[in-house]
Amino acid sequence: MVDDVVPDVYYGVAWANDGATVFFTRPDDAMRPWQVWRHELRTPTSDDVLVFQEDDDRFYVAVGRTRSGQFVEITTASKVTSEVWLIDADEPASPAVVVEPREQGHEYHVEHHGGPGGDRLFVLTNADGAENFALMVTEVATPGRASWSMVLPHRDDTRLDDVDAFARFLVVSERADAVERLRVLMLADDGASRTTTCSRCPSRCTRPGWAAIPTTTPRRCATSTRRSCHPRRRTTTTPPLAPRH
Repeated sequence: MVDDVVPDVYYGVAWANDGATVFFTRPDDAMRPWQVWRHELRTPTSDDVLVFQEDDDRFYVAVGRTRSGQFVEITTASKVTSEVWLIDADEPASPAVVVEPREQGHEYHVEHHGGPGGDRLFVLTNADGAENFALMVTEVATPGRASWSMVLPHRDDTRLDDVDAFARFLVVSERADAVERLRVLMLADDGASRTTTCSRCPSRCTRPGWAAIPTTTPRRCATSTRRSCHPRRRTTTTPPLAPRH
């Protein structure tokens, strides 16, 4: 049992992979979450380190972990603008790295995917007039917008709400024709993009976006994968298991 008490905190924490370092947010006098701090278990709170501070009172700060567990993610966002910073969860004392510096009116969200093909960030973005958002991808080593490549283009009749990366596929939450649905895109290791054939259709599927991600595995018919979904953001509240000695 650890009896650490950290006062004056806001909702949401994120644990580093050492199981001993926790990131948390702290509110200002107006109860706006504006700072992210780092605390190590069994150390006095006077040793806590300020990691990030948002001085623009239009922006609210949140902290969480990517699904992969590889990064602690700091998001600062206003009603129409967002900015994401990443910290290596294996190196919690390392500096935060910005994905793309904020630009008025630009909203984006990132999802990390690590695999044999390398570390990648999938980015949902409304840049360049993509009012309904587009899905991009880039290497973790070059996260900025100049390096983004198209995965799913903007569509006037379909809004992209969220993306979740798993070992061999992506799940994209989208809305079209007043229906919420999930789109499953397979991932391959070689980085090559090619059109695939639906395993349940007699002919090649032509729905937009299905061949945007490289695939080596037949996928289900687009009409059979619709189901209700609710976009969400993840915050890890339970620390990972500490390594055994």
